[in-house]
Amino acid sequence: LKRAALEGAMETLKDEAKELAQKQRDLVDSLRKADEAEERSAAEQMAKDLAEKAKDLQKNVKDLQKRLQQEKADAGAERAAEAGEKVDESLKKLQEALQKDQQGGEKQEGQQSGEQKQGQQGEKGQQGQAGQKQEGQQGEKGQQGQQGEKGQQGQEGKGQQGDKSAAGNQGAQEGQQSNADAAEKAAEAMEQAASELEKARQQQVGEWKKELSGELDQSIQEMLQLARQQDQLEQKAKAGAPAGEMRSQQSALQQGVNQAMTRLQDAGKKSNLLSQRSLNAVNDARRRVEDATQQTMRAQTGQQMASAMRDASEGLNQAAASLVRDRERTQNSQSSTGFAEMLEQLQKMAQQQQQINSAMQDLVPKQGQKLDRDDLSEARQLAREQREVASRLEEAADKENSGRTEEMAREARQIAQQLESANLDPAVLERQQRLFRKMLDAGRLLEEDEREDSGKREAKPWTGSEVFTPDSRNAAGKSATKFGTPTWGDLRGLTAEERRLVLDYFKRINGKP
Repeated sequence: LKRAALEGAMETLKDEAKELAQKQRDLVDSLRKADEAEERSAAEQMAKDLAEKAKDLQKNVKDLQKRLQQEKADAGAERAAEAGEKVDESLKKLQEALQKDQQGGEKQEGQQSGEQKQGQQGEKGQQGQAGQKQEGQQGEKGQQGQQGEKGQQGQEGKGQQGDKSAAGNQGAQEGQQSNADAAEKAAEAMEQAASELEKARQQQVGEWKKELSGELDQSIQEMLQLARQQDQLEQKAKAGAPAGEMRSQQSALQQGVNQAMTRLQDAGKKSNLLSQRSLNAVNDARRRVEDATQQTMRAQTGQQMASAMRDASEGLNQAAASLVRDRERTQNSQSSTGFAEMLEQLQKMAQQQQQINSAMQDLVPKQGQKLDRDDLSEARQLAREQREVASRLEEAADKENSGRTEEMAREARQIAQQLESANLDPAVLERQQRLFRKMLDAGRLLEEDEREDSGKREAKPWTGSEVFTPDSRNAAGKSATKFGTPTWGDLRGLTAEERRLVLDYFKRINGKP
């Protein structure tokens, strides 16, 4: 379960990184197209939100790296560390874009303040021109010259004000372009982080699969070798060799089977790709070898020992054949644990069961009606499909040790027998509906088992009553019926598609288009 949880965590964080990279690309477009002050303010807020999400992702990637290191998953931990560096780089570029935007805003405010001062000087110049006219009428030429100079300075101030305003707009556009470039670099780094997380999962899954494949290869070779040794001992028993001569060899053979069984049980704790059927086959072979050993201990006749040894050899060969099937399944698996394949298989079977149930609803006769020949033929067809579902459930039961799938397989077999006998009534349909719900519940429980708890629960002391202070927004009418949208932390455990559905749901109930 820990390995399945780590695989799921790497997949989830990869999806989150891809989603963040796409949003950062959208931010780049917003920054380059923002002309009005409101648009620039919205882009700045978007950058702040993305920076907060990048911080959360940064923390989660570091936690993943520590968990991989604790499980000695070196391949995944190394790639996770590289992904963390790319997330750090992306966050740094976002923060850089925010700082530039804030500095640009401060410069723009300074330019506006300077323009106001120049405007005041221009007004004084205009007042000087008015004074010039008045003094000219009075005939004071010296004062006219001084006031004329002030008027000229006012006109020059207006011209400088226009030039600086144009320069300020050009500077704002350059700063906006610089912010867009920084956001684009942030998006590129986040895309690289998603790629590293994908590589981390692939490489770590490959390492775990290689570990299991090596264990299976060794066990297969051992089972075949032990089966050959058992055949040789059988021939000696048939030839009339004394039991005392074969006891040590049979005891050594039994010890080898016990060691192989112990290793396979340990491997079965790490992956469901080693099926319960194979473990049962190896355990059955071990029991048969023990019986053969007991025969040698009791000094039975050669024929009795040979019969027990032949039975043990067959059991060892059957165990090897079952392990070979698991080896092939491991090679073709997309995960190291088999959880993903099991969940997908259960989902497909649930869909097939739903289709059978829908067809069954049309076949159940109403009160007083009888089935015709076509209905009976269709009922037999549904019985064959129901048995197919039962067979697939039995195969899935080999990978799942809780017993839930095995119980569902028995239920499906019994329903198929009723359909075959044309015993169609509402009770059969109800059993089918219950089976369908059990299949859905089994998939959900397996998905919950796959998720690992993020950490230990920590109790905190009571610090006093928390007071809720509402904001200044309108709390009447439609505004009072709005539902708060879940935060990124609330949705972090979901897939990208599930998060999209949840957010779309809240938009709809809040009446947003």
